[in-house]
Amino acid sequence: MKKKFILLTSSLAFILAMVGCSSENIEDDTLSTGSTSSLTRASTGFSDQTVSSDQTVSGTDVVVTNVTVTNGAKLTLIGTNSVTINKPFTVNSGSQFEMSN
Repeated sequence: MKKKFILLTSSLAFILAMVGCSSENIEDDTLSTGSTSSLTRASTGFSDQTVSSDQTVSGTDVVVTNVTVTNGAKLTLIGTNSVTINKPFTVNSGSQFEMSN
């Protein structure tokens, strides 16, 4: 059974903090392209990112740390085994966050 979690923010910034750990990180980067982008691996670390356009991150185990979703963008996390969100994790007003397996 596929599970899905969708978060739509309202007038205030939404901050979600969870505790976890990761030993793998993707290079620091700011995503601001006009198109949707995607990243898929068996074990995926997604860290130190500002997501300002639609982005999908998927893998067997997805670990997210220090991520901000802004500019009306949508971040989708797909972890077939697990999704771990480490603080800080911020979804600004007007932006979207979706998580599924």
